Amino acid sequence: MTKKVVTKDIVRKCWLRWELGAHANYNYERLQSSGFLFAIAPVLKVLYGDDKEEMKAAMKRHLEFYNTQPHYGNIIQGLVIAMETERANGAPITGEAISSIKTGLMGPLAGIGDTLWNSALMSILLAIGVSLAEGGNIIGPLFWIIMDIGIMVPVGYICYIKSWEVGTKGVDKFLNSGVMQKVIQGAKIMGAITIGAVSASYVTMSTPLALAAGNGVFSIQENLFDAIFVGILPLALTFFIYWLLSKKKLSNLQAMGVIILIGIIGGGLGLLS
Repeated sequence: MTKKVVTKDIVRKCWLRWELGAHANYNYERLQSSGFLFAIAPVLKVLYGDDKEEMKAAMKRHLEFYNTQPHYGNIIQGLVIAMETERANGAPITGEAISSIKTGLMGPLAGIGDTLWNSALMSILLAIGVSLAEGGNIIGPLFWIIMDIGIMVPVGYICYIKSWEVGTKGVDKFLNSGVMQKVIQGAKIMGAITIGAVSASYVTMSTPLALAAGNGVFSIQENLFDAIFVGILPLALTFFIYWLLSKKKLSNLQAMGVIILIGIIGGGLGLLS
């Protein structure tokens, strides 16, 4: 079998496609997934262009839910390109392993990237730009735009290219040493922890129901549910949605419709708040 080679020029093309189109089709079902697939399509064409079934499988796994910081998260794309290349050349890397790397790393890299950029560096640059603009100086907004592009574009490029280079050199060593399986397992665990943390932070549901008890009031939420397990209703809702997605095979949009319906009915009847 002729070895399939992904050149640096192709990887650069993928980076540029991601830089320009990461959020072009951003949606609330799969977020950046279509941007991810659009970016690495040139690589998939080289690797699987002569195998229709493999191409379909690769496109399907890269249309799975994906969301991370679009510059620091480029580390993931570089690693994925390296892994896809090794897989296409016969290495024992499964599609599940590639998906696990994406799932496991996208949350932590989003947290790191958002903290370094949105919370730290962007605040500093905005403070400087605003202070200049307050005096009517056009350099204020121009300063922020130039610094934004001048910092983040190189950061994204370096993360993309270097992770691909390191991944290309390191995948063989990982496969031979058995480290790959540990990395994949760790990525799965990290992904589960990330999803759990996000669910606990953003899923909220409670009930305002209360019963008269002697001279006082017995709150169903505070005196019953919270006494058993704080956050038991959001947890139940999370498992219910998981059941709809995994067992009933509903799409993300259909599951969102169920959540909206529960909110409307529960709120209208005074059962949920």
